[in-house]
This record gives sequence, C-alpha cells and structure tokens, in this order.
Amino acid sequence: MAYLTVDEDGKEAIHSYKPIRQSGLMDDNLFWWSGEKRINLPPGTIKKLTGEQLTWNDEPVELIDHESLTKRFTIRICNESGCDIDKLYNHYKHGNEAKARQLIIAFRRVVLRLSLAESASEFGRDHATALHSIRTVQSDYQTSSDYRKLFGDVFNDYPELLSYKIGNRVK
Repeated sequence: MAYLTVDEDGKEAIHSYKPIRQSGLMDDNLFWWSGEKRINLPPGTIKKLTGEQLTWNDEPVELIDHESLTKRFTIRICNESGCDIDKLYNHYKHGNEAKARQLIIAFRRVVLRLSLAESASEFGRDHATALHSIRTVQSDYQTSSDYRKLFGDVFNDYPELLSYKIGNRVK
C-alpha cells in the first residue's frame, strides 16, 4: 500500500508505510515520517489522485487499487441485497442480481472514475450498459422505497452516485 500526506509547510509526499507526525531535529517544522524514504510530489498531485486537497491536519490517505475497492464494494452490495456474487457475472436481467450489478457499475464509473467501458467490463458489458446503470440507479432511488431501504446506507456513504450528471466527463 501507499500513503499520501501533506506536511505542515504544504509539501506533498507519498510513503510506502503508514507515516506518523514528527518534529524536525534542526528546525521546528512538522512532517510525516514512515521509517522509509518518502517521495516528494509536485504540488497538486494529491488532488489529481484523490479528487480532494489534503492539509497537515488530515490523516494520511491510503491509496488502494480499483480492483480491491470494487471487490470490497461488490461484497458489501451482495451482503446487503442477499444476492450471490457468482450470479452477478451471469446474464440475469431481473431481480436483485441485476440491481446489484447496476449499482456496482455505477460505483465504478462515478466513485472510482473509470471510463464507461471500464466500468462495465468487469461484468462483460459495454459502455451503454454503464450509462443505463447510472440512470437506473438514480431513477430507482428516486422512485422505489424498497430500493432506498435496500441500498440506503450505500447512498449515505457515496452521495455522488445520486448527484452525478451523465454529461460529466472523467478527467
């Protein structure tokens, strides 16, 4: 794993181990130390990687790959919906499996910021399925109390799933 930090003076860095706050020996500057050599990053890199600007007051941010995040999210959705993970990869078009698959595809596009094609490729689908999934997730949330009941916690954790506009481009 890798961790992103910002020192008290605004310097951005990446560490291979989780760093702790330290005080400098020669000066009073505070910085993050991980026991390993850190790599200083150009200003603005963390915002490009995470979508958020960190400050000294923020805890280190762990970088996790898309596959790990997708796997965790998929397990969560299957647990909440009671569907079988294996059935997500089949061609079921109805029921909880389809709803769960649509939500995972929307998550991959909106939260992980993958392309439309990459978002749906996990399930052997194409970019049009990703567009349909985002629209369906947002529509189901607005119109179905059962859907809100089933996946309400997911939308509390990832409100961007509801506010995402299809015309937005991933940068």
